[in-house]
Amino acid sequence: MSSEIQQENKLASIKTAEFLAFLESPRRIAVVTAQFNAHITHALEAGVTKALSAYATLDYIKAPGAVELPLLAQKAFDADVDAVICLGCVIRGDTTHYDYVCNMASQGILEVSLKYGKPVMFGVLTCENEAQAIARTLDDLNNVDESVLAKLKGLVPVGNKGREASEAVLETLYAIHQLSEPSHE
Repeated sequence: MSSEIQQENKLASIKTAEFLAFLESPRRIAVVTAQFNAHITHALEAGVTKALSAYATLDYIKAPGAVELPLLAQKAFDADVDAVICLGCVIRGDTTHYDYVCNMASQGILEVSLKYGKPVMFGVLTCENEAQAIARTLDDLNNVDESVLAKLKGLVPVGNKGREASEAVLETLYAIHQLSEPSHE
């Protein structure tokens, strides 16, 4: 099953009249994108833009790398956004630096979400190699440049993780909305 079909099935399962009405309400979402491994993170950002532009005002913020994502997510909340999507790509190298960067980014993003009580999506790829990262930016192989196909080294696309973070942020905002509604017993 292609990831586009999976996406349609997932969205169909939550497209209740109440959810569709919720999507019509205005919201502001910050997209904080690490510039390290920019060829990967910009593809994730394109997935977010494609998925969310009809449902939210998007504020784009550039971070130097994954470690800076939590601080800039916090600053975005200080500017009164409803949610934040953090995008990054950390590829394992020959040293333990990878582990420190991944831990700092993930822990920091969690802490910001809990501090503000608002969604902060972890759209940070933590991959063993560039091929794995590229596979996580593609929904399918249609219109993919030959040079990108060569870098995949036989891996198949697993879906744009930026798009998936966008779906998750809408679902989380909706769940929070439902929890804030008075119960109808």
